[in-house]
Amino acid sequence: MKKKILALMLAAVMVVGLTPAVSAANFSDVAGRWSEPYIADMTELGLYKGYDDGLFHPTDPLTTAQAISICVRMCGFDEEIYERASKEIEPEVYFAVNGKQNWFHSDFAVGVKAGIVTLDELRSLEQSGKLAGALTREEFSEYLVRAMQLSLPRDTSELDFVDAADIADVYRIPVKMLSSMGIVVGSLDNGLIRFNPKNTIKREDSATMFSRAVQYIDANEMIIEVYDYAVYGVKSGKIVGFENSALTIENAFGAKEQIAIPSTAGVYEDNIKASAVNIEAGRWARVCSNAAGVFAVRLYDGDATQYAGELRSYDGESVTFNTGTRNVTLPLDRATVFSVGGITGGSELYDEDAGYESVLATVDPSGRLVALELEGGSRAESLFLRSANDDGTYTVAAHNGVERKVKLAKDAAVELPKDVKTLGSSANIGKRLDVRVDNTTGELIEVVVDGAGKYVQGGFVRTNIRTNSRTITIEDTRTGSTNGYKMSADVAVSYEGKEIKIGDLEAGQFVTLTFDGDTVVGIEAYQGSSEFEGTLRSISYGKTISFSVESDLGETREYSFAATEMPQIKRGNRVITADKLREGDTLKIFEKYSKITNIEASVAEADFNAVVEGISITGSGTTVTLKLDETGETVSYPLSTTAEILSGETATTVSAIQGMKVAVTLGGSEIVAISVTGAATTSGQYEGTIAFINGALREMLVTLDNGSQMNVDVPYSASVFSNGGAVKSSFDELEAEDVVTLYGEMSADGRFTANIIIKK
Repeated sequence: MKKKILALMLAAVMVVGLTPAVSAANFSDVAGRWSEPYIADMTELGLYKGYDDGLFHPTDPLTTAQAISICVRMCGFDEEIYERASKEIEPEVYFAVNGKQNWFHSDFAVGVKAGIVTLDELRSLEQSGKLAGALTREEFSEYLVRAMQLSLPRDTSELDFVDAADIADVYRIPVKMLSSMGIVVGSLDNGLIRFNPKNTIKREDSATMFSRAVQYIDANEMIIEVYDYAVYGVKSGKIVGFENSALTIENAFGAKEQIAIPSTAGVYEDNIKASAVNIEAGRWARVCSNAAGVFAVRLYDGDATQYAGELRSYDGESVTFNTGTRNVTLPLDRATVFSVGGITGGSELYDEDAGYESVLATVDPSGRLVALELEGGSRAESLFLRSANDDGTYTVAAHNGVERKVKLAKDAAVELPKDVKTLGSSANIGKRLDVRVDNTTGELIEVVVDGAGKYVQGGFVRTNIRTNSRTITIEDTRTGSTNGYKMSADVAVSYEGKEIKIGDLEAGQFVTLTFDGDTVVGIEAYQGSSEFEGTLRSISYGKTISFSVESDLGETREYSFAATEMPQIKRGNRVITADKLREGDTLKIFEKYSKITNIEASVAEADFNAVVEGISITGSGTTVTLKLDETGETVSYPLSTTAEILSGETATTVSAIQGMKVAVTLGGSEIVAISVTGAATTSGQYEGTIAFINGALREMLVTLDNGSQMNVDVPYSASVFSNGGAVKSSFDELEAEDVVTLYGEMSADGRFTANIIIKK
């Protein structure tokens, strides 16, 4: 910090008015005073100079303009910031102060950008004569707190000064903060500590407070910046959790995001260096990152504040709306997230022709506008028509390849190419549609079909650039075929909306090509492949299978595919169909060019473990009776018609799990999954009636006395008796409807192998 300040040595006029002196070294009127070391510190940094008479005049008052200037210079901003601020708002500063004190105008401009003073305050100070006049100790405290970029906590504790009651309410918290930091210490008066808030601040008092402030900034590694000119990225939200260096935040729209926080990242609490233990759920975080990753996490206490009202104006830098009682103007933050018609993004979503009706603005505890939801009206979009559907909807694709269904409003204005009678005409397939979408209903209210332009979408394969030939090859995402197209020498290339070089394109990215005649003149590239993991929350079946998946962070995505074009779905090593998916399953969904290529499903976590005691199969369905491992209680549940019954990775039948240990998953009041975990016993005795005999395979299906059925293997080594065990018999003599007692062992796959069979 001190090195930065020294690099900005001030002209003397910056702090002493119109009569600067050459020297800033030793002053005879300071020698031996309590303030001498602080004044020496500030003169060494170049923030203070003496007068023409060689004196410092420590008890002279400091003007408001001088205080603002020194606050700005104390921050040590780069000269580039002065140049940018001067170009942007120095003319506004000039008019705010009526052209007076022009030597301070650059400092005033940076002060406005740094949040030390506002244009309205400068205007008011000049009009009242306060700008060139002295300021009080309490007023100076507020400017210094702003310069240190400290947020104001809701601190209502009492100050230790005997004259604390004399401090105006608006200045109590700034004075309290500086006092707690040791920057303000007061003066001793007959054994009592006074702050003297209404007294004019003297030059030596201000030099002392500035010196302590600089030391405090250095000691606590505080970041002092002009936020508007910083180039790092920001993500803002309430902290949901912080575990194993992973920070989860929830933004103003309820979307959660997990961010890896490296050990090298600084943690700041109220702009003061803290540690990772201060990252606590419920606090607000602003996560700052650059090309190297996250470098800082700023923490704030308190909740976000929301304002709702009727939109009055928007100029790209601020938004004004009426709450019903007053107009509110909020400056945009570069990290402000916009939401329009359920779509979130940046300020590019704002459409000046939309006719928005109202806004919902969210301001975080640091006072920055983090979210702006625009309600009502319509938005402009550029889409490509993929198909006209039997249900009266149209499938369209955005420039990034994401498809969705849209519907025309009843009174929609549709402009078609010549000789084309309907929007769904085959002649329009692949054409670009310039549309307006109702933000409330999602319907298209205006459609203009670009019948002349040529556009192609697909997966980028490669480019071939030669002296006399430039081509691009892409894969048709519907047919899988590849095609090459001629490119212009000055083709415009972008990725995710940002300009890139053509050599930066990567295979597999989704691209939209724009043509002039038969030559590609524009390439828009987007991420081609993605994956999403979460819990299946709902699924519906029909010609189109639609389902909803929610991630661990609370993000919900909607998916769909035609039943006739089902992607590969696997659970473990087994390929299954969509009807085997069930709510609660964990799904990992892989997409290429915004189409699902495959789904990996994991069975939902079991609700309980049990032993199958009975299986009842009737015309109305199957009921499974279970003895719970945890309580020993016997319960019965109907078996879903789509339930999966697995023994390891192998599907088995319900009749095969009689007497087995199982893990059971419920869906509502039904069993939706049963996984065999082992045999309840290695041997056992069962009684029942033979329902069916397969002599070739030496198998029987036996209906047990409890109504359930069990598969029985009868090896050649098995002993068969009749007449209650008195007469030796054979397997061939057994018949359907014979009543038998079985002795044997249950295998891990749920099949019973008989050692002894007794026919009654």
